[in-house]
Amino acid sequence: MPVLLPMNNADIRAPLISRNHTEWSFIPHNAARRRANNIVRVAPGPTGEVPVGSDPKTIFGLLFPDQIIDIVIRFTNKYALECYEAYNILHGTELVWQAIVKIELESLLGILTYAGSTRSKKQPVSKLWTSNCLFKQPFYSASMGRNRFRSTLRYLRFDDRSARHTARARGDRLPKDAPVQHMVQIFNENLRRLFKPG
Repeated sequence: MPVLLPMNNADIRAPLISRNHTEWSFIPHNAARRRANNIVRVAPGPTGEVPVGSDPKTIFGLLFPDQIIDIVIRFTNKYALECYEAYNILHGTELVWQAIVKIELESLLGILTYAGSTRSKKQPVSKLWTSNCLFKQPFYSASMGRNRFRSTLRYLRFDDRSARHTARARGDRLPKDAPVQHMVQIFNENLRRLFKPG
């Protein structure tokens, strides 16, 4: 309950009630001791497992190890191959998906991070890869081709989509975070191991 200081000789024992039903009192509450589980006894920040003076790429590699990257690559390539096969059957073509590799996925994540940090996340992709010398941002075209960026982003998957459909067909209820649940668990374990909260 918030505390007010009395302005006049009004009865200081009666609390005031605001329009949103917040109760204000003129008498301060007794300060209670914090619970033992709410007291931080460890210095916040990186643990000894994080090398001193690490660059952002090293920190990223610690938080998102190859295990997570491999999961994304495996399921993205699987989903893209399924889509290409369905398209080829439907249209009688012979398009071939070129499997993404680790460096391409890291480039994609770098592009998305850079776009977010430079406030260009709402710009159309065609504007980011423009060849107009007034608006050209060489980072994007140097990292990845525009069409490859679009196709990789289109087929990006974090889990086996068909396994989810099979589970739903059986009547299993899946949590909303089912597509990323395994990756989030790995990420949280890495956070607990590498950083102490402040």
